[in-house]
Amino acid sequence: MTSYNRVATASLEVGRHAEAVKAWRRALALQEASSSPETTPMGTVLLNLAGVSRLEGRLEEARSQVERARAIFERGRGPNHITVIFALTEQSVLAREAGQGAEALAFATEALERVQRSLGPDSPRAALPLTVRGQVHLKAGRYPEARRDLLDALMRLEQDSGPEAGKKVSVLLLLAELSLATRAPKEALAYCERAVTLTEKADGAESQDGANALTCAGKAHLALGAAAQATPLLERARRIQTRWGAPGDAEASGRTSFLLARALLEGRPAPDRTRALELAEEARTRLESVGVRGQPELQRVLAWQQREAKR
Repeated sequence: MTSYNRVATASLEVGRHAEAVKAWRRALALQEASSSPETTPMGTVLLNLAGVSRLEGRLEEARSQVERARAIFERGRGPNHITVIFALTEQSVLAREAGQGAEALAFATEALERVQRSLGPDSPRAALPLTVRGQVHLKAGRYPEARRDLLDALMRLEQDSGPEAGKKVSVLLLLAELSLATRAPKEALAYCERAVTLTEKADGAESQDGANALTCAGKAHLALGAAAQATPLLERARRIQTRWGAPGDAEASGRTSFLLARALLEGRPAPDRTRALELAEEARTRLESVGVRGQPELQRVLAWQQREAKR
């Protein structure tokens, strides 16, 4: 079980998504065939597979896997263990992506309250549920609440001396989205650039978090009317996302492809219309592949394609 988990984790870190899934599924099969399958290692594998199911748009399958993992962790480790907190935040993410905002908010708030009860109100561990709850508020248009939770999460992560680069990047990217939503593109770009610097220092120039940060910076430049600055950043992000073939996160890759399509047409003396339309179609295909998870961005792509078809 442990060896398969290590293989899966190592494969995922270098972008070999299919190999990671194969290793986790093998680990799950071995554990289910054992004399005592419902153990905490099984819960860990279930959570990992739930993350894959979510990325691939199979939200109901992911929901079932997380519910099972949470029950295993609560029995084996108690209701306030960090693995239970993580499972609750995953349930919140799944509910948000399924359009169930009230349920998402309830899961994230419950996770936060459990951290505060067990570790105190100022615990750095509260950063994760605060981040997830901030994203729920952001999607619902509750911008003051989103800013409160995200800045609180960032403050806790910056005060903690642990290896939290990936978590900081997630918060910075959400703060950038919030800044764009509130029409503050310069502020958004500053958050994106902080995320780029952090990922390059912590993970190297070619990580998946790095690709997300580059996409963020490209989007901010587009919002500032600087398509020429956005294009190389988005080209680089797309190359990282697709270097192993099919992207591990089709929704994120679809967003990058669509932003690059826009950048190739906006503000250029010689727009590359043919490639822009090809990239938009690539974005459409990838977003459709993840079902309801890709719907918000897919609707923007379809509207853009309709407008461009009339020109």
